[in-house]
Amino acid sequence: MERDISLVCDFSLMRTLVDIAKQLGPEMSGLLDAFTQAVVTLLDEIPNVQGTSSSFNIYGEEQKQLDLLANDLLLNALENSGCVSTIATEELDKPKKIAERGFSVVIDPLDGSSNIESNNLMGTIMGIYQDALNFPVKPSDQICALYTVYGPSTTLVFATRSTAYELVLVRKGEYKGKFVEKKANLIIPEKPSVYGVGGSKKSWLPAVSKFVEELEQKGLKLRYGGSLVGDFNQVLHNGGVFAYPATLDRPEGKLRHLYEAGPIAFIAHAAKGYASDGKSSILEKPITRHDQCTPLYVGTTAVVKRLEELMRS
Repeated sequence: MERDISLVCDFSLMRTLVDIAKQLGPEMSGLLDAFTQAVVTLLDEIPNVQGTSSSFNIYGEEQKQLDLLANDLLLNALENSGCVSTIATEELDKPKKIAERGFSVVIDPLDGSSNIESNNLMGTIMGIYQDALNFPVKPSDQICALYTVYGPSTTLVFATRSTAYELVLVRKGEYKGKFVEKKANLIIPEKPSVYGVGGSKKSWLPAVSKFVEELEQKGLKLRYGGSLVGDFNQVLHNGGVFAYPATLDRPEGKLRHLYEAGPIAFIAHAAKGYASDGKSSILEKPITRHDQCTPLYVGTTAVVKRLEELMRS
């Protein structure tokens, strides 16, 4: 027998994403309402759009059909919101100027798209800047950031400079198609329990290998699923660290500073965690071009600080 979710949750008592965004002004509410509509459409299309395209992004990666669809849906929704001046995404060759005034938005439209065929976690990452995107910028200049996780349920973590919230997408009833608040004041646990590290183990720097050895000796459990949103989400809820480190063959790192590391670092900071490039805070590291990459170590503050100590030594 189908269970009536209204017997479990009274959504009328919960704030929506748009409600929470009102603290940042009506334009932000409009922007996030447009984002939500694009996400709902994307979720409906995921089962129907498979395979690769014949195109490559500026990083030399073959684009999935779903990468391009997610990019187009978000571009169209945000352009039509009337709240955005510039949009930069992983799938565009360069930032796209839309209007003279409005927010600047940076997006990884479909993080973890390599998981499409295996049906593992994917999501969308977005950072929002108050004004025009003039390089150099710092992730600390963002006014808010968010990511979604497309899993058994669709969740969204939204952060202002001081507070992180978790919301869940309602799929039926009066609140269908809205993100409603699940938890406010998210804090990364100080006691770490999970870790995940990307890249090939044989290409890790000695300090990273030593770091992982220490984590395993302390009993942390390996959690790695091939999407930044999924792997960081584990750390956000359980404490620990996710890293896509500098490697022998890619000392500059793999993750995109503007689209991935910057927004995730902003969210981690709001949740009382810390994000580093191995030397210093990701939040304060200047981004000089839109395709810049960086190493990323993010999670429980004490754990990431220990990594910095090992890198210095």
